[in-house]
Amino acid sequence: MKVFYWSPHTSHVATIRAVLNSAISLNKYGNNKYDVSIINANGEWDNFKSEKINFINLSNSIYFDTFPINGFIRSRISYLYIFIRYFFSLKKLIKHEKPDYLIIHLITSLPLILLILFNFKTRFILRVSGLPKLNFARKWLWKIASKKLHLITTPTKTTLDYLKNFNLIDKKNIVLLTDPVFRIREIVNLKKEN
Repeated sequence: MKVFYWSPHTSHVATIRAVLNSAISLNKYGNNKYDVSIINANGEWDNFKSEKINFINLSNSIYFDTFPINGFIRSRISYLYIFIRYFFSLKKLIKHEKPDYLIIHLITSLPLILLILFNFKTRFILRVSGLPKLNFARKWLWKIASKKLHLITTPTKTTLDYLKNFNLIDKKNIVLLTDPVFRIREIVNLKKEN
């Protein structure tokens, strides 16, 4: 089973480690059932190539460090660049590689718009970390995309309950899936106790 992760990042956030832990865990403990790759859109994952995971490069372009990401307006310019620059590249990758799953973490608008506009055999999973700001645009996008989303996962019960209260998405399609890093800590603590 082929699993791709979409998580382009313009700055160093906790989600980066969550994506890596998730991909590595699936790869390592999946009993060789999973072919796992992280999509490296614009070189943002270049510093993590020593990790035991496959990366798919969409571009040999400049890394996001050169982008104006400080401040609301500047960060939105960077997001718009990502959306325009990788719209057709991501569409082509999904159509050509046909992953069974595309797990979406950051800058989610691009894969969600692709999901709305095109019919893919790939099942899209939206990973929501933290409490998202549900402005008008995001509510509209999620409501339309939710009809074609395979699943929405959250790392905490608080986020799960928060999303269910908005009635944007069928509640049965929102599930709690804790980050692997927390599971590893639990297992280590249990081993110490026993």
